[in-house]
Amino acid sequence: PGALRSPFTAPTYGASTGAAAALSGDVLNQLLYAGHGAGVLNTTATNEELGLDMTTVSLLLPALSDLTMVVTPTYAPLVRPNAADGLQLQLADLRVDLYNGDVDPSLLTYALYASLEADVELLVTDGALSLQTASPVFTADVVLAPTGTNTASLETALELLMVLMLDDLTGSIAAIPMPSLAGAAFVDGTAAVAGAEGGYIEVSGKLESP
Repeated sequence: PGALRSPFTAPTYGASTGAAAALSGDVLNQLLYAGHGAGVLNTTATNEELGLDMTTVSLLLPALSDLTMVVTPTYAPLVRPNAADGLQLQLADLRVDLYNGDVDPSLLTYALYASLEADVELLVTDGALSLQTASPVFTADVVLAPTGTNTASLETALELLMVLMLDDLTGSIAAIPMPSLAGAAFVDGTAAVAGAEGGYIEVSGKLESP
């Protein structure tokens, strides 16, 4: 048990590289694993807390006149290199329970397991590295739904709810401050994947003293 570790090859640098720092992708997975263990993704929220109008929700899920969503992750999220020379966030088997009102077994109306994959964009702002997700792709296995449920509408509602969760997920990785050297810090930094397998994040820029 524990965060995923991979034998990625570290990038190499020459005399003309300039100022750069490389961070193993394993560090991101350790942060995500810690967030998972701390219950960051364990969510219980009403439609009001999610900022959703029940009129819209009921159009997609007519069996609901009120909504409480309970999300329970099975596994910690992972960040892995993708085939497009970037990083991908993977989240498997999120249990999503939708209640018609309060969290009560008799009011459980929809239940499903959701998985998602999303591209990860790397940003360097104010001397710190942060993540944003883009182009999420969702899949779902429905385990409970009223007879005659429109599967396409259920999947649309799921995507809407999961997009709201992605902000919480990336927020679980707070901005990572870039190192300083003798008081000099990175400025005008950019971030990209590096290493033979794309398993490192490289931040390059200029070192300037305050």
